[in-house]
Amino acid sequence: MENNSYISHLRSQIREHKHNYSEDFGLIVRLPAQRLFRELITNPDIFSDEECRLIIDAYTASTRIVAKQEQLGYTLEEQLNELKTKSIPKIKDITETYTRILQNHLELPNRSLISILQSAVRDAGTLCDKLQKIEDEDYGKSEPFLLRTAILRKFQKENNRYGVEGLQSMEIETSFTECYDAKADMNEDSFITHVIGNIIKNLHEHAFMIKMDPVIDKETYDIIAARQKKYHKLLDIIYRIPFFNRFFRKINKKPPKDKSNIRDFTENKVRIVFKKDEEHHNRLDIFIENNGKPFIGDFTKVFELGVGEGEGDHIGLYSAKKFLEFYGASILMYKPDYEDYTVGIKINLKIV
Repeated sequence: MENNSYISHLRSQIREHKHNYSEDFGLIVRLPAQRLFRELITNPDIFSDEECRLIIDAYTASTRIVAKQEQLGYTLEEQLNELKTKSIPKIKDITETYTRILQNHLELPNRSLISILQSAVRDAGTLCDKLQKIEDEDYGKSEPFLLRTAILRKFQKENNRYGVEGLQSMEIETSFTECYDAKADMNEDSFITHVIGNIIKNLHEHAFMIKMDPVIDKETYDIIAARQKKYHKLLDIIYRIPFFNRFFRKINKKPPKDKSNIRDFTENKVRIVFKKDEEHHNRLDIFIENNGKPFIGDFTKVFELGVGEGEGDHIGLYSAKKFLEFYGASILMYKPDYEDYTVGIKINLKIV
């Protein structure tokens, strides 16, 4: 019975890590290999025969690694052994291919591909270290870090990724006041992965997710989604031009005639606010609010394992709460008092 309990706990732990590292897998393993393979098909003459072979091998290996990663948490012993003896070494091999391509083709006209490869090479080592300890509950060494810098860097990284993929990014509003230099004493990388990363993932998968109309068939929906992807990518480019930026902001201040379609007229907006805890001078309240879909459900249960809307394991917010409680911090969901924002998350933690 005790062994069954251990296996159940281990399975839960690994599936939680699998959820938290899925984004890293996408950015380091899947996306670079896909884009590099696409470049090979489009411009085969710029690569040597050896490079062509390496790119094809990297693409094949990335597909197998992602497939194995998806199975983690089900047949434990076999999958853990596969991960540590085969997948991690393969990720390192793929990274070496990325490094070689960068060294030989740094001036490649496809700057988006270069950026994706550089990001993958930079972060691959950290991913491999995490995967090597995937069954552990160790969050890593605690060191003081600037909360403002860490949180904004993660949001910006996500916005850059969504821009590259042609999806709509988020407009970030901030208010730090006297807490501008607030620091937390915990592991920064784990805080970003377990807390901020999962909050952002929840925003994209729930708050800002538009449901498919049941009367539209899958093929038609895919065509519409592809067109929207190009449309949002174009909008992101136009929005960066100062004149159009001011123009669209002015338009967005005017309420649409049809309130039921307000999501079609507004951007995805997030507001991040730091405030000193009124009762404890050495603690900070972090508010992360969004203007997405209202949450329908019990706010007190949303951080429980398996609770959430739609399909999936609903591990993200549970993982965030578990991490924060380890450091004596707390997290809750609430409804903001003003119209612009529909859902808020409040984190209360100790600062140094």
